[in-house]
Amino acid sequence: MLAFCIFRDELSPKEKRELAKLARAGRTKTASGKQSNPVLILTSKELIGQYRLGLFESLYPKHERFVRSLYFQGDLVQICELTQTLYLGMKTSHEVRMERRKKVSERRMAKQASPAI
Repeated sequence: MLAFCIFRDELSPKEKRELAKLARAGRTKTASGKQSNPVLILTSKELIGQYRLGLFESLYPKHERFVRSLYFQGDLVQICELTQTLYLGMKTSHEVRMERRKKVSERRMAKQASPAI
C-alpha cells in the first residue's frame, strides 16, 4: 500500500493527474486476486480531523453511511478506493469492472444481431 499525505485540504491538478496514474497502476491484480499497490490519499481533513468525535462521517455527507461501515470493517483497500473517488474523481474498481462487462455484453449482442454474410 502506498500512502500520499498532505496537510492541505485539496490536491493540486498536477498532483491529481499523477496520483490517478499511480492509483490506476496500483489497482492491477496480483496472482491471488488482490490489488498490487492500493493508493491511500490523506489530506488535512483525515490527518487532523481524527481527534474530533463524529467528524469523519460529517466530512463526507454524500458517503456518510459508506464511511461509517468502512470504519467498522477496517478494510484498507476499500478506504483507498474511497479516497481515490473523493480526491481524484476516479471510479471505484467495481464501477470500472461493471462498465467493462457492459461493453463486452453490448459487443456480443451487436455481433449476434448483425446478419451473417
